[in-house]
Amino acid sequence: MSIVDFLFNKELVYTATNHNDYFKVAQIFKNGGLKYKVKKQSPNSSPGQPFSADKFRQSVIYDFYVHKNERHLAQKLLSTLNEY
Repeated sequence: MSIVDFLFNKELVYTATNHNDYFKVAQIFKNGGLKYKVKKQSPNSSPGQPFSADKFRQSVIYDFYVHKNERHLAQKLLSTLNEY
């Protein structure tokens, strides 16, 4: 799959609202051989601010995208999320 194909055929399959969920979902997708992209949104941060430990505790949203043809695999893998 080319990057151009991926960019125009991606679908949002999961939104993680904390760091722990992000790491769980990323590991599930990696172990399942699923290629994915993540868009990170930090509602309370400004570009150019230095990193601090407080930033790790701030709210953050991670949107997981997969190729449309792999949506069912992503859903199957996500169904195992509660096992972790």
